[in-house]
Amino acid sequence: MTISNDNQSKIQLDIQKIFAQLNIQANKYNSLDHFLSPNRNDPSRSDRSDDSSDDLR
Repeated sequence: MTISNDNQSKIQLDIQKIFAQLNIQANKYNSLDHFLSPNRNDPSRSDRSDDSSDDLR
C-alpha cells in the first residue's frame, strides 16, 4: 500500500490532533481525580499501621 506524501502528512496531522485531544482529556481526568482526593499523596495521610481510628470507619 503506497501513501502519497500529501496523504501521509495529513494522516500525521490527524494523529497529532487525536493525541492532543487524548492529552486534554487525560489532563481533565487527572485534575478531576486530584480534586476529588486532594490528600492522596499527602504524607501525613499515609496508611497508618497503628490502631488510631480512621475517618472513614
